[in-house]
Amino acid sequence: MAFGGSGAVFSFSTTCPSSSSSSSGVVPPAYASNVRTTNDKLAVDDGRIAIKVSWKGSTESVKRECGILRDLVGVPHLERCIGGPVEYPSEDGRTIIALSPVMTTLSGEPSHEDVFTSDLGRVNPGMPLRVSVISVVETMVKMLQSGAYTIDIQPLVNRLTGETLFIDFTEANRFSNPPSPSDVSSLVDFTGEMLALIPDSSRGLAVEALRTMVIGFDDVNNSGDYMP
Repeated sequence: MAFGGSGAVFSFSTTCPSSSSSSSGVVPPAYASNVRTTNDKLAVDDGRIAIKVSWKGSTESVKRECGILRDLVGVPHLERCIGGPVEYPSEDGRTIIALSPVMTTLSGEPSHEDVFTSDLGRVNPGMPLRVSVISVVETMVKMLQSGAYTIDIQPLVNRLTGETLFIDFTEANRFSNPPSPSDVSSLVDFTGEMLALIPDSSRGLAVEALRTMVIGFDDVNNSGDYMP
């Protein structure tokens, strides 16, 4: 299966752990993943990988995406670049990377659209929603601590469990040291996009998570009712 976007076209492949290379020339993944479903009927990391092929105009962005994802290996809830970049054999000027995990449903189970969403407001209430909200806050904080950001945030959330995977880091970049005015503007945009994912009903939980993860976070006041 394949689909396209503004930065690249994707296809999905099932890999074999004993294989030393794939037909696309991309090195197969390490099969461990930071995102796994607790429902054994849903496949999150079952050896499938996503093959991302850049358009000519996005080659450098896709290469940078792979590099940044590798730098962010300690950040939870992100897809991983586990192969490439390598030259696309069918057309000059394009590049290939391999990404994992692939969040999908198994044959005969509920459709992808019924299980996965980008809207936390559609996540089942209770523990699933709590898991997804904490995942958003944790990912935001850890990315900033690692000196990276992205725009056009694209979460993929399991409505049944709340487990969250952030995908498509074509727009990702690193902060300079010290941060430039452009970096500061991007910081505001990134944090604004991430916090906008959180439903109003879960703002208190998000503030609690921020306080837990960031000691002395000045933007959270003592009343606990402030969120940028």
